[in-house]
Amino acid sequence: MEEAVRYAERIRSRGGDVEIVTFRGSGDDFASMKRADIVSMTPEQAEAFVDTHSRLYGDGLPHDYDYIRGHIGMGDEHYFTRHVFPNLKF
Repeated sequence: MEEAVRYAERIRSRGGDVEIVTFRGSGDDFASMKRADIVSMTPEQAEAFVDTHSRLYGDGLPHDYDYIRGHIGMGDEHYFTRHVFPNLKF
């Protein structure tokens, strides 16, 4: 949780509106999500992905991933598209 708090403070300092929430979901729902795991990509692949899709560090182009995991220097960031929220229990 400490990593999430530090990350949220970083986003807020740049004018972002962010909230930390905890949730639960089923393993089957998680397994069926289209995922991009930036952590396991080569450095070149990760840089290209971020340059293309990140709104904070890149062009912010749309993608069709449900879940993206990336390393942000202070821990892992877990992004879920809004389409999976009905399957999560907050």
